[in-house]
Amino acid sequence: MKTSVNTYEFHDALKGHFSYEGLNALFEYFEELEEDMGYEIDFDPIAIRCEYTEYDSLKAVQEDYPDIESVEHLMDYGNVVVIPNPYWAGFLKEFPQFYGSDFCSAGLIVTQF
Repeated sequence: MKTSVNTYEFHDALKGHFSYEGLNALFEYFEELEEDMGYEIDFDPIAIRCEYTEYDSLKAVQEDYPDIESVEHLMDYGNVVVIPNPYWAGFLKEFPQFYGSDFCSAGLIVTQF
């Protein structure tokens, strides 16, 4: 049995554990993942809360995982959802060659490893 949820239900089930922007990025991540895999994912808010942690910066991630050097390095260890920063998103799209993917993020959501 599968439970389909919309954005509001997703936010409601996970509020207090992630920021508003983080929830939007995570919802979009799961929708894209379903599309890429070709089947629906079971919505399990408890598992999501246990498996994913939101950080406000790469520096915050490095406090828990000192060996991580960059967002790209972090991606080698697990799933990383970059929370887009609406103030920098347009700039990054225009000049991606000058800045790493962590420069314009509002935070990161990573799987625990």
